[in-house]
Amino acid sequence: MAVTKQYATNDMKASAVNQNKGKVEKKTITVKGATQTLNNQNNGANSTSVDANKLEDKTKKNNVLDFSFKNIQDLAELKTIDPNSGKKKHTATENQAVVEEDKKFGDDEQSKKDGEENEKEEKENEENKEGEEGEKQVKDKKEENKKQERKEPEVIRVIPSNTAQNIIVNNHVPMTNGVTKTVGGKTVEEQKTQSQKALKKVSILCRSLVLGYNKIRSIDKFFPIIDSIMFDCVNLGFLDLSHNYLQALQYDFSHFPNLKILYLHCNYIKDLREIQKIKSPLISLTIHGNPVESIPGFRQFIIAIIPTLKNLDTAPISKKERDVLDTNIKKLLTRIPPPVQKAAEPPQESVNNNNNNNENKNN
Repeated sequence: MAVTKQYATNDMKASAVNQNKGKVEKKTITVKGATQTLNNQNNGANSTSVDANKLEDKTKKNNVLDFSFKNIQDLAELKTIDPNSGKKKHTATENQAVVEEDKKFGDDEQSKKDGEENEKEEKENEENKEGEEGEKQVKDKKEENKKQERKEPEVIRVIPSNTAQNIIVNNHVPMTNGVTKTVGGKTVEEQKTQSQKALKKVSILCRSLVLGYNKIRSIDKFFPIIDSIMFDCVNLGFLDLSHNYLQALQYDFSHFPNLKILYLHCNYIKDLREIQKIKSPLISLTIHGNPVESIPGFRQFIIAIIPTLKNLDTAPISKKERDVLDTNIKKLLTRIPPPVQKAAEPPQESVNNNNNNNENKNN
């Protein structure tokens, strides 16, 4: 009896140990599963962040209409030059050329289709002639086979009407005229509207125009030219005219009420009165690298001329600067200094040399 009791106690201990092991294994498995789910969630979050960054980069490229380093001398050349990035509006002449090309391409396709259809018809006629003789033989054989075969009676299965009612009652199928809800609690119509909203295309507008590192000497007729190449140019917010040959501003930017940032650095502007022509509510302006920079106190004059400025030459305007200028702004505006004498001028490149270079390239 004592031996049997010992065996019984040993079995009880083993079973308890196994149960504890099972609990521990279950806990470890659940912990592993939780860590795996957390890792998967983190990986999903990382992938979504990467996708978001890619989309931001694409939208940035699409938002900038870049014509830098194009050796542009006249703004009218923008109509015939392709940008480095961004979508350019096609002119009327380009649209006509595209339409003519489409017509020619369409005529060629129609002629090819007509020729292919004629060839198909000829082949079909030949095949029909050859096949008529063979069809007669096949029909005769089929009729003989049908006579030999026995006609088997057709079996029609009748489904009792009670089965349909049983299916409806057992599966709780609603028989209402209204729209049934899906598993997520949304109707079919709501899902359709959501899918339609998701399929709507998001229109990306170009809000930045880069014309830097060119040889532009004049911005006369700026608005009609930009309007011909840029979609919704009134929404222009950033304009880069740096590293050009500008000596004066022939345009006041009055057609661009949303223009906030203007780059004019590294040009040949020598008169502060040119900056007085700007009528857009600028927040940031760059003017360094111009002869105007040599005028003493030019920063104070520019801040007084454009009261909406917050940054000038990448340096923020402090409250002290603004407060001091507010008290003396009238005096500053009446005492604008004259233009810089003996200022540097842009290199003079003859038009004949440019024409000769173009002819040499064509040859």
